[in-house]
Amino acid sequence: MIFSSDAFIFLFLPIWLILFSAFSAWAKKWTNLLILAVSLAFYGFWDVAFLPIIVASIVVNFAFVAALKRRRRTPLIVAGGVLFNLILLGWFKYQCFFASILGVNLCDPLTASQHLPLAISFFTFQQIAYLVDIHRHEDADEKTPSLVDYAAFVSFFPHLIAGPITRSNELLKPLEQRAYHISAGTMEIGLAVFLVGFFKKVFIADPLALVANPIFAATEVGVVDGLSAIIGVVAFTLQIYFDFSGYSEMAVGLGLMVGIQLPWNFATPYAAASLIDFWRRWHITLSTLLRDYLYISLGGSRVGPFRRHYNLMATMLIGGLWHGASWNFIIWGGLHGCFLVANHLLRQANVISLPYWLGVLATNILVAFAWIFFRSPTFDGASNMIMSLLTTWDVDAASVYLAAFGDHFMLPTTSSLDVIAGGITFLVAAYVLALGVRTQELMGWYSSLMGADFGARAIMAIFAALLMAYGMFLQAGSAVEFIYFDF
Repeated sequence: MIFSSDAFIFLFLPIWLILFSAFSAWAKKWTNLLILAVSLAFYGFWDVAFLPIIVASIVVNFAFVAALKRRRRTPLIVAGGVLFNLILLGWFKYQCFFASILGVNLCDPLTASQHLPLAISFFTFQQIAYLVDIHRHEDADEKTPSLVDYAAFVSFFPHLIAGPITRSNELLKPLEQRAYHISAGTMEIGLAVFLVGFFKKVFIADPLALVANPIFAATEVGVVDGLSAIIGVVAFTLQIYFDFSGYSEMAVGLGLMVGIQLPWNFATPYAAASLIDFWRRWHITLSTLLRDYLYISLGGSRVGPFRRHYNLMATMLIGGLWHGASWNFIIWGGLHGCFLVANHLLRQANVISLPYWLGVLATNILVAFAWIFFRSPTFDGASNMIMSLLTTWDVDAASVYLAAFGDHFMLPTTSSLDVIAGGITFLVAAYVLALGVRTQELMGWYSSLMGADFGARAIMAIFAALLMAYGMFLQAGSAVEFIYFDF
């Protein structure tokens, strides 16, 4: 059940809000049990066969949490908990990949990746982080949470499928303290954030997918013309941002509706003027966890310049592998590791200081190049896409791909040059939004509007309703998906 689907918006969401409002008003001590039940129902809607896996993961991890809270044999317990999570993740996500490396033909890694237990990377990583926090005494002084509170923390449906990845102080403590509520104010700001994410997904990411997908599919079997290749890479670069940030913001909005603040996951990453800054802005919750639990655990920057770069490279390679069991994800992580090491070396040497706009341009080019390996299912497909970038341009061929924009928005068919002009305009407009619009700042403006006269808010509400109705109309009958649901 996708957040932008009619089943979620018109059925699941109203039922959830009605139940939450009733429980928080008349049976608040049972509200976390409601959160758990609704979250497991949401998860089971995708495939009920995966429910025992997440339930078993929660129960076993809770046993490790309870043991760690007693502070007995802590290193052994935390090692056992981390090992359990890694084995669970490895069995379901990586067994085919590693078996193929060893020459054992268990199954096709590409096919196996399409049948993973949903969100297994996210809920295992979140639970590992909590175990390590207790071991590091960041949460050791707190009492052991109840099983229901802990299970609600792990499975809270807005963030369960693809993040943002939450830490105990961000979600578990508010759940334990029942520090949430539903009101007209929380509903209004939550719906506003949700609508921003909905707009990003339905009006920008989905049309971009209609252009990027066929171009990348074509490069799996051969080389395309240079203009089509550039359009495909740019379209996916924008698609993955608007798709993932749109989902994350819908999740934040769902939390805000009931008074729960989930962490923001993006901060205009394509406006970063360096790769270092990019990774402070992109998928912030994952980047923070990789830094805190992997990079720092390896020694971080405290062990000399060589080891620092080694630790950085290792972190990015593991980060790439976390995204998927294929060499292309490892190459993607390795490229970003190389970019980051080079970025640090240039800063240390003070060789060159680029103007801001040139730094943004260079960063976007490097990021877009690395996305080729992230998006391509095979290494041959990625190689074909790179070779395609160097071929001659074919305006007519490129217009065939860009016509998807007009078809999606039901615009009249025009000449190839008009299709190219319209498509390029859409891509440029999307890039401008990605560079200049930060949802957190947009919500600050909206919060000030909430205190304005009733007429302005009523107009905004009508506009939002019409926008959502048109968005639902556009996606009617089409397959809707989020990119990060595959991880």
